[in-house]
Amino acid sequence: MSDDTFQYIEPENIEVGSLLDQLKGNNVKALPKEPYKNLFPLTSETMEEFILKSSEILVNNSLETINQLKDGVGYTGDPKDIQAFSGLISSTNAAIDTISKLHQTKLKVKSNEILKQIEIKSKEKEGEKNRETYLNANREEVLKLIQSPTFEAEIVEELREEEEFEKTQN
Repeated sequence: MSDDTFQYIEPENIEVGSLLDQLKGNNVKALPKEPYKNLFPLTSETMEEFILKSSEILVNNSLETINQLKDGVGYTGDPKDIQAFSGLISSTNAAIDTISKLHQTKLKVKSNEILKQIEIKSKEKEGEKNRETYLNANREEVLKLIQSPTFEAEIVEELREEEEFEKTQN
């Protein structure tokens, strides 16, 4: 290499501009400014859709901004720019986590509803089976059961057990 192509510059003579100064010369397009428009009339029925749509716009804009700024922030080395960029990444990550938690909660609610419906159906089937056994007993069988010597003893025993149970509950 010749001395003409390489020139040593003293560190005190190097001036690094701020991130904004560097971006001005890089022809980086800024995000278009769109006026705020109300996406939905806010009612209790449209609230969930509004939250999801707004979250989608916020996260997409944040991710786009991160992609546009990631190279420039690293080159400047300005602690304020790096801190702001880090804050943007943290906020975007927190927003994505929150949306994920909302989605998981919604899935849990759906699965709980399904389980509850299955439980109700199984109890209904048990109730039908119990009714069938009572309906299948005829009059003679019921009279024999009532007149049996063990029937009275079983009732007395059940009453004692209920009394003991109530005492333990108090």
